[in-house]
Amino acid sequence: MTDQDKLLLVRFITRMGMYIPERNKSNIISFVYGYEIGRNGECSFTKLLIEHMENKYSIPHSSVSWIGQIHFYAEKKKSSWESTFRQISLEIIGSEENGGLNQEMQDTIKTWIHSLIGRIEAQGNPWFNQWWVDEWKTVVMTKKNWFKNMWTPQEFKIIQAITKEVSNNNVFMIVPKEPLLSLSEKFRHLEKQ
Repeated sequence: MTDQDKLLLVRFITRMGMYIPERNKSNIISFVYGYEIGRNGECSFTKLLIEHMENKYSIPHSSVSWIGQIHFYAEKKKSSWESTFRQISLEIIGSEENGGLNQEMQDTIKTWIHSLIGRIEAQGNPWFNQWWVDEWKTVVMTKKNWFKNMWTPQEFKIIQAITKEVSNNNVFMIVPKEPLLSLSEKFRHLEKQ
């Protein structure tokens, strides 16, 4: 898998609406297989998915393939198949054994997280809803070193604090709750420096 493959997959994971008409399991599977076919065997992302699920999560692929492996792990996590696919894909692409993320890949992920933080507004935002929570839980991986290394210490501290608020279901009641608004303002302030 080349850096160009990884970049396209990072863009796909963070901006699926630009690549498929609806974010669902069937469209994601079609996109991944179509991309691999279009690369004439030069991108073996599904092989990496299978190996990762076997080695890290002890889920054999046998007859269920990577699609079933993700299904089993999603059920275990009580998460959707789509979110689990995106998380696992970022784990693989960001991992050191697969070459990590170059600056362009990091910038793509950072831009998406900046846009999520930008939706935390005192007056509310139509995209600040359960979709927002799912996006945050999917893309923000504070326990991964590669993710932590993308941010300044101050930015990462705020991202961790937002993640804690999300984990504690202290996110919103129509509009964001005060701790989240305060964290969003601190992050925006850092951007301006």
